[in-house]
Amino acid sequence: MTRRSLLSSLLLPGLLRSAPPLKLRRVDTLHFPKGHDSAPFWPHWTWLRLVTDSGLEGIGETYPRTAQEAEMIHSTLVPMLKGRDLRDIERIWTDFYQTFDYQIAGGTEIRVLSALDLALWDLLGKALQTPVYQLLGGKSNPRVRLYNTCFPLRHDFLTDSDKIMREVKERYGISAIKVWPFDQAARRNGGQFVTQADIDEGLAPIRRLR
Repeated sequence: MTRRSLLSSLLLPGLLRSAPPLKLRRVDTLHFPKGHDSAPFWPHWTWLRLVTDSGLEGIGETYPRTAQEAEMIHSTLVPMLKGRDLRDIERIWTDFYQTFDYQIAGGTEIRVLSALDLALWDLLGKALQTPVYQLLGGKSNPRVRLYNTCFPLRHDFLTDSDKIMREVKERYGISAIKVWPFDQAARRNGGQFVTQADIDEGLAPIRRLR
């Protein structure tokens, strides 16, 4: 047990008593993108939305297999949540986990459980009108820097890194991007070695950014 988990476990019961019971009215699954793949490696996101009888909504997110995740949510998760008090996050989490804990802890089950956990905490925070980070022991950083993951949808990072950086900064105010400058070298060399030419090639787009 960490100091953070101890604080949250001590504070949470008192806060829970101030929130009314949260009963499920409806579960929605929302998908993005719809109808087509933006790129062959582009994941599809699934959002799980829990709607209570009082109209509060909790949102959770997972990816990348929308059909599998949605099927498990509606066939397994929804029946398990009916009649439950959604404030009982740990009990619900454990019950759902134990429905598949004899299997390998991965894949669709864990992805759905992740979305459920996020949605339940989001719901509780809204019910208590309290930021979720406060329920988990308070913030550890005043700010978190936002960065863009550089998928090559319109531009190739290796040749157009300056265009990508300019676009995300001007349109969204983002001043950092995540890149993979040495992936080509790894594919060529089987991940076994890197040459000076590989290093120079990988650093070239980064130098253009600066």
